[in-house]
Amino acid sequence: MDHVVGLRIRECRAAAGLSQMSLAQALGITFQQVQKYENGRNRVSASRLVMIAQTLGVSLLDLFPAASLVSVPRQPLGKQAYGVAQAFERISDPAVRRSIATLVLAVSGGDASVLHEDKGEAEGGAAAGEADRPGSARSAD
Repeated sequence: MDHVVGLRIRECRAAAGLSQMSLAQALGITFQQVQKYENGRNRVSASRLVMIAQTLGVSLLDLFPAASLVSVPRQPLGKQAYGVAQAFERISDPAVRRSIATLVLAVSGGDASVLHEDKGEAEGGAAAGEADRPGSARSAD
């Protein structure tokens, strides 16, 4: 997984038009450390991943591959959870949806890597075949 996250960092950095040196300076680290992250030789901490995503102007979830998501059996939603899920579905702004979902997972101790959004969801479709089902629980290993 470290290698794949590193590749995603490299792809996003290149798409942003930044060199390893520019990214390193923005993060306050050496370009060699950026190389190690991108090659998967060094694991990137959660706080550093957040900084990298902010610097590159991408979602934290863009640094994780959709293929890393694993479905787990769903449990039925309670009335309150179902109401919240319905209200969540009415939010049209993908950035707001992502922020709310990240907040809920952070407070609940959930794994935010399950929120990876593909291009289809940003246009109103489902991500990773699960986002269209309110309350679906997914976990990454």
